[in-house]
Amino acid sequence: PHLTKDPVVAGSSLVQSLQTIISRNINPAEMGVISIGSFQAGKKGNVIAEQATLLGTMRWFKHENEKLMKQRLADMCKAVAVAHEVKVELVFEKSSYAATINHKSGYEVVCNAARAVVGETGLVDNLAPWTGSEDFSYFIQRKPGAFFFLGGKVEDGVFHHQSRFLMDQRCIIVGCSVFVEIAKNALMKLPNKAKL
Repeated sequence: PHLTKDPVVAGSSLVQSLQTIISRNINPAEMGVISIGSFQAGKKGNVIAEQATLLGTMRWFKHENEKLMKQRLADMCKAVAVAHEVKVELVFEKSSYAATINHKSGYEVVCNAARAVVGETGLVDNLAPWTGSEDFSYFIQRKPGAFFFLGGKVEDGVFHHQSRFLMDQRCIIVGCSVFVEIAKNALMKLPNKAKL
């Protein structure tokens, strides 16, 4: 092993180092996430892998933090490459999503419709900011809107994006009903609402 360059050791070092980007570079009052969700290398336990591939995700609310996180990630990749004498290739996919930040008007529309469907006790409207990655973020950059959850996790189950997630499919009925209520409320605001 002393005559090779081990990508597993280098990749492990990088994963550990990445954990400091948020804790030592981002203001604790702001949000940032860096997670490695996939680490693939080699096929045998007694053979040093030729390469390692790490896949991850980054989340932020402030655009300045995006720039800082990407720069620090690039710096750490260079440092690991030098320290472990390996080649590190960093690729940022263009499919990364902007932060999903609801408009107040959209939020109010959804809350009013949801109250009509599930009642006041069925509505949870005081959630902490959410760091999910959604293409919906691009829609609400162009037009006012709101992203909302249906509460589809089975009782005592795990949340989505986990391998053991099970969805309570009754939430589909709730979601459809909320959208119908949103549409009805919008139609009632039209000048010819008497024809409905």
